[in-house]
Amino acid sequence: MYLKRIEIENNGPIEYLNYEFPFDDEARPKPVVFVGQNGTGKSILLSHIVNAMISAKSAVYNDTEVEKGMVYKLRSASYISHGKDYYRAYVYFDEKFHQGEIQISTPRRLFEESKGCTPADKNWINIPDDGSSVITSDFFQRDLELREKISKFTLLYFPPNRFEEPAWLNADNLRNITNYASQKRIQGMSNRNVIISSPLRENQSWLLDVIYDSLAIERRVQMMQLAENISVPLMTEAKGPATSLRAAIERFVLTLLRAEGNVNWSVGPRGRRSISISADSKPIAPNLFSLSTGQTALLNIFLTLIRDYDTSDAGFTTLEDIRGLVVIDEIDVHLHTELQHTILPEIIALFPRVQFVLTSHSPLFISGLTKRLGNNGFSLIELPAGSPISVERFSEFEAAYQHFRESARFENDVRAAISESQKPILFTEGSIDVDYISRAASLLDRQGSLEKFRLLDGNGFGGLDKIWKHFDSNIAQLTNRRVTLLYDCDVNKSVASKPGVNRLVLPRQDHRIAKGIENLFPDELIQSAKEANEAFIDVTPAYERTVRATVLQEPERWEVNPDEKRNLADWILEHGTAADFSTFAVIFDLLDQVSTEAASS
Repeated sequence: MYLKRIEIENNGPIEYLNYEFPFDDEARPKPVVFVGQNGTGKSILLSHIVNAMISAKSAVYNDTEVEKGMVYKLRSASYISHGKDYYRAYVYFDEKFHQGEIQISTPRRLFEESKGCTPADKNWINIPDDGSSVITSDFFQRDLELREKISKFTLLYFPPNRFEEPAWLNADNLRNITNYASQKRIQGMSNRNVIISSPLRENQSWLLDVIYDSLAIERRVQMMQLAENISVPLMTEAKGPATSLRAAIERFVLTLLRAEGNVNWSVGPRGRRSISISADSKPIAPNLFSLSTGQTALLNIFLTLIRDYDTSDAGFTTLEDIRGLVVIDEIDVHLHTELQHTILPEIIALFPRVQFVLTSHSPLFISGLTKRLGNNGFSLIELPAGSPISVERFSEFEAAYQHFRESARFENDVRAAISESQKPILFTEGSIDVDYISRAASLLDRQGSLEKFRLLDGNGFGGLDKIWKHFDSNIAQLTNRRVTLLYDCDVNKSVASKPGVNRLVLPRQDHRIAKGIENLFPDELIQSAKEANEAFIDVTPAYERTVRATVLQEPERWEVNPDEKRNLADWILEHGTAADFSTFAVIFDLLDQVSTEAASS
């Protein structure tokens, strides 16, 4: 299920893009790298692709990241390009599978009455008269045909906020948690995810499973006759599907670790199932899952790719067999310069039938990919226009790279050059927070405060806690980023900072909604939302309770229904005014303070 084409119009910074994904003469997909400064539409483009991938999977399987018939990506008028009245986007796959969406700034009837015309899009008529958006696809109508394709194909998305605990912190966590793989073979269940953030433990368990099957089950014993009544057991070479997998994994790991030779595996004792690997009897990884941060990042991306294809219905023989679509946002995150320039391009070349769709800020990676695949072996696309870029645009950096290699300051200088092209990251508790803050910046004319940061979903306050732990060491030097974590008012946290990371907590407002980022909204707006849809807000009436013979009066309590948070957000994003978002100014004041302190440090 390869990508064939993507078309986007009036979506954020993308005015119009119509891009056809390239294939070589043998119909193998070429890697595509989307580049551009922050705010040029890379995340918007990937969001349409990932949304279509998840929707396709949800059409044929029940165990997906979103409910059947729902979508992963938010549709909102706030994503319409400035000065435009609608956006539309279409993602086309092979065999003419597709998904598209249209979003209008007003209900369709009002749009047509005010404009006196409609866009030349055949799906326009599918928008309800009183509606402002529509999703179109043929996934559910062709679910049997789609199942046949997806069941033998890999669909993976690695978001930019993917993290694994550093090796020094993870040692205790990895003890006694490794299990041999056991999947439920139930109709309608795929046992596979599209969105991959922290796959280390699953990969470790699966790799143990492969090693056991290959070296224990698939290795046969033959009796060798020495004399008439004397025979001895003789171990034969392992042969079978797990052994083919093991050979492919060994090929990948040798490339990752820049080693060569015959590979031997060792598994630690019960209670500490570490996995070590040697080549020609020379240890190259005492513990495969305690590598450097960058090596671990690549290990988990590509082990996940092999593991996912192994759990498909396709059947595995070699790395060249793997067919899939792999989307990786900011492929160079966490990677040392040598990993970017040399090793990552070598690994990508191991998977010629995988369609890699990548974003990157790294000239080193582009330079290395050119050396490994050649000028015509991949495509470099600059956003927002979607224009192909000749690799020669990076030739000046190549000369500087050779100069830096001869300098004792090579690594630090190159890291600094790459770091300067990347903004600090602001993680919030969820994607709804991202949407609210983006909308508030627009309504309050505070884009300048927000543009200093790359705004990302931190996967809940637990995800923010995990990121905070990462900075207990000097990991900021590895990520080349300054990170700010923004907690909602209802968490028991204090404002704090340490090298590489700031922790901010929203001040609680005296509003009816006491929890979540919705605490920032005035009661009048929440009341209007409740009148528009009673399901948005759960109300607990005032009541009395007795505690140790004392009667306490509990006031009426309003809470956002957990299942309606997204629907409430859509309503507020559509109807909220600058006055409704005025309290969000406290966020931008905090961010300005962080930026000022960072500039002076």
